[in-house]
Amino acid sequence: MSYSFRFTIKLLELLLLFSSLPSFVLFSPVGKSLNTSLTFNLYFIFTFLRELTLILIAIQLFLFIFSKIKRYKINNIILILLLPIFSFIYYFFNDFQLVNSLIGIRFYILVGFPILLISDNLKNSEKFNLKSVDRIFFFYLFLNSFTYFFGFNDSYKSMVGSTFLGPRFSFIFENPIVAAMSFGVLILYCNFKISTLKVKKQKLLFLFLSFILFYFCLLTGGRAGLSVTMLITLINICIVYFPKLRKYFISPKSNFKKIFLFSLISFFAFLAIIVSSIGSLSGRSTLVSIANDGIIEGLYGSRGQILSRAITQSDKFQLLIGKPGLGTNTYTRFGDVDKIYANSDSYITALILSFGIIGLIIFFVSLWLFIISSYSPLLPLVFLVFSLSQCLPELIFPWTLLNLLIYYSRILIYQEREAKKNK
Repeated sequence: MSYSFRFTIKLLELLLLFSSLPSFVLFSPVGKSLNTSLTFNLYFIFTFLRELTLILIAIQLFLFIFSKIKRYKINNIILILLLPIFSFIYYFFNDFQLVNSLIGIRFYILVGFPILLISDNLKNSEKFNLKSVDRIFFFYLFLNSFTYFFGFNDSYKSMVGSTFLGPRFSFIFENPIVAAMSFGVLILYCNFKISTLKVKKQKLLFLFLSFILFYFCLLTGGRAGLSVTMLITLINICIVYFPKLRKYFISPKSNFKKIFLFSLISFFAFLAIIVSSIGSLSGRSTLVSIANDGIIEGLYGSRGQILSRAITQSDKFQLLIGKPGLGTNTYTRFGDVDKIYANSDSYITALILSFGIIGLIIFFVSLWLFIISSYSPLLPLVFLVFSLSQCLPELIFPWTLLNLLIYYSRILIYQEREAKKNK
């Protein structure tokens, strides 16, 4: 068996398809209406298919790394991805626990997605074809729409508060926060389509779908997802009705200009986060916390406290190498974890706790790769906002779609450069 870049992309598309089907049958009103036996069987089947696909991607990742080592083509990015292996080796010989180790390996595989997609040559890549992802996009739009009409009614009650539209609704996902972030990535996909399509009617279709997704996101009350959907919806309107403004929302060639544009749009995203913290939008009293504790403490709250504890922990050796999987939601659920690190709800914190200082480097390298490889500053912006809000790679649906958008961004940029060379 040898590494295949095309096969990896197909596996990622398959992972995207299976990613949220387990939560659909277990958490959605539709799934809860089924009998217990059928729910369990469907949940087991969809989870098995998702995890099997992830295992096949893991095999491709390790084959990719091995092929680079064999040909002596290890660049700095691949070297950084390899460094956490020392953490796995250390805990294998000193404090081996099977469940914890498997959780750490799974997290490591998910973390490696961006490097797997960016560190390969596109010259032999397949043509720019979004048909598979389009089908999955409409499939999940249908599932969430059906769930909305089926389950969001007068009898529905939420355990996590209400917005001005009613009780916070989770749709097909495990909680409203994950739902909001998933809608945020779906609306980003609409932006990608609007930015690349040539026909006005097709652009209007995806703009209309953006409005639907924005409405769905308002029902969730999830601040991270709501802030980016709010911003992207406005940008989608600008691109469709004022085409000359499109160039301001597309990544420029210069890396310096990319960083500048990303920083500028991040400022507006910060304002959007504050707006989305209004109680009638988020269903929470975050603005009161901001008024009492300041913007940073009020917005970031317990997440910031756990991040601070992770950085200032007394065990300097663990700070250096981490403990694979620690800080992730899966580790909190199934592993042996200290309560002070439970539910970190942050990708940065999870990386530091899992892989130490190397984890922090991995995060900034990933952010850099998102900035320089994306079609728009919106893609790294979504990555950053969601990484501060949740352990993003564990949310397989938004994480996989984000990485596929990186892949298609690279193809788009590569083809545009080749077209200019051939003129």
